[in-house]
Amino acid sequence: MEREEPTPPGSEEDDVAAGYEEVEEEDRGTDEWNGYSQMSVAEDEEVVEEWKPGQPATTKQVLRMNRYTRDYLCSPEDNIYNINFSRFKIRDLGSGAVMLDMKREIRGIKPEDIPVGRFIRYRFSPTFLALREIGAFVNTCEHIYCLPELDPGILEEIIASPYETRSDSFYFANNTLIMHHKAEYSFKRQRASIVG
Repeated sequence: MEREEPTPPGSEEDDVAAGYEEVEEEDRGTDEWNGYSQMSVAEDEEVVEEWKPGQPATTKQVLRMNRYTRDYLCSPEDNIYNINFSRFKIRDLGSGAVMLDMKREIRGIKPEDIPVGRFIRYRFSPTFLALREIGAFVNTCEHIYCLPELDPGILEEIIASPYETRSDSFYFANNTLIMHHKAEYSFKRQRASIVG
């Protein structure tokens, strides 16, 4: 698998990837295939702070959200392609260590009979927060993520507040939101126990 070298945070390429800079007309990249092109976020544009269920969501609106959503922005029935994740693995690219490996057996089972999991709680050790690059393997595709270096005060707050760190994952097909997953994370230190 070929992999691109990460760009340093705050670089021009990083800004383009985040959608904060206009892409030149002749260099639209791979985003044009689904009708979505990167856009600039002008200072006078309103950031989406809250979304109500039932309102259609676009990729542009999702990118402008500034917090975790309270509700799901689509229903399980919106997954008209019956997409299910049968495997999810997270690994540290530096050491190759596997941090999480979840598999669902689906042989002989129709995809529509597998329960749709839209919420998950992750429990990692605080050392996870020191990682700089991870691979998230979903079914047959690995996504590479560069993790930011966080201020020590923020790290302590994250560790001291289990499941208060949250994320939303949005999946679009043909510019339509078809899946919305939520996750909560705990990075709490494990207490040592003595057996004997």
